[in-house]
Amino acid sequence: MSAQQPAQGKTPSTTVQLPPAPLLPQSLGTWTLSDQKPAVTDTGLNDVINKELGVKRSQAGVYTSGNNQLSIVATQYMDATGAYAAFASLRQAGTHAAPAKIGNEADVKGNEVLFWSGPTLVSASFQTQPDYKALETLTNGLPKLGGAAGRAPGLLSYLPKSGLRAESVKYAVGPATYQHDGGQLNPSLVDFSKSPEIATGQYPHGTFVAIYYPTPTIAGDRSRALLKDLLDHLPAGATTDSIAVRRAGPIVAITYGQFTAEEANKLLDQVHYETNVTWNKPEGYISEASKAARLLVNIILGVFAMGLAALVLGAFFGGGRALIRVLQGKPASSMHDAEFIHLDLRQDLRQDAPPPPRQN
Repeated sequence: MSAQQPAQGKTPSTTVQLPPAPLLPQSLGTWTLSDQKPAVTDTGLNDVINKELGVKRSQAGVYTSGNNQLSIVATQYMDATGAYAAFASLRQAGTHAAPAKIGNEADVKGNEVLFWSGPTLVSASFQTQPDYKALETLTNGLPKLGGAAGRAPGLLSYLPKSGLRAESVKYAVGPATYQHDGGQLNPSLVDFSKSPEIATGQYPHGTFVAIYYPTPTIAGDRSRALLKDLLDHLPAGATTDSIAVRRAGPIVAITYGQFTAEEANKLLDQVHYETNVTWNKPEGYISEASKAARLLVNIILGVFAMGLAALVLGAFFGGGRALIRVLQGKPASSMHDAEFIHLDLRQDLRQDAPPPPRQN
């Protein structure tokens, strides 16, 4: 008999997950962190908006450099869309662009600097003049996201550039953000249950709105409903001539305010949707018919490629063999060859047979 050895249990693997690096470093050039609050919920916006924008974490800290003091609040969002929307919501009137390149975009008002970098929004308040070098150092250590998740929303490119007041641009991904930013469209008719995104900009004579919907069908339905509501209930200070709505693919463009009909149509004429445009919402709308057509085209191209490969290989191997035969002085084709192996067994038998007996 042999005793069975007990099975040895496997050592359970342990995964060590390191905490994310702090948003605020211990030093920024000559500035030293003197007071830090690792968990902050006060981002300057209410909890409903924070949820819409996808807040992940936030940190606040106070830095000192000699007798000067710097207060910073850094908030990380799920992606750059949330950070930009918060930046646009918190941007105050009377701001101007920072004289130095800080993050993706930075605005200055007095000694306060507000900027966003990838998925992070930073609010910095200096006791004296802003130290832009210190803020540039801060951006180097902030979280980075690749691809569309780390860039500004693509819908912003549909706001016509001519006449646009850059500091007026707002971006909303939910009803709370949209109403906080002063949006005048009826939220129920915008229908946020369809997950639209809204870019709004102010022009000398009115407001331009671009709304992205997941599909052109939804966009068409919402454009008709919004046009009817705008004509029935004019926004404050708006004229009937300024009301114009146009759909381009999954995008609905709207004007209202004091535009003339010509001005409104001129703005709408600048909105052109191209299906190859990709951004951090979906990858652009692709119908089922287009998907089926692409699949069929890919199949045809695949069959063509395999057939071409077969012809090339056949010509290579067949032609090579024919060339070798020609060089050997034989016909290129072996169809008429009659090559046999002949064994002369009878001759061998005659040689091996004993001689016949001699006759007396």
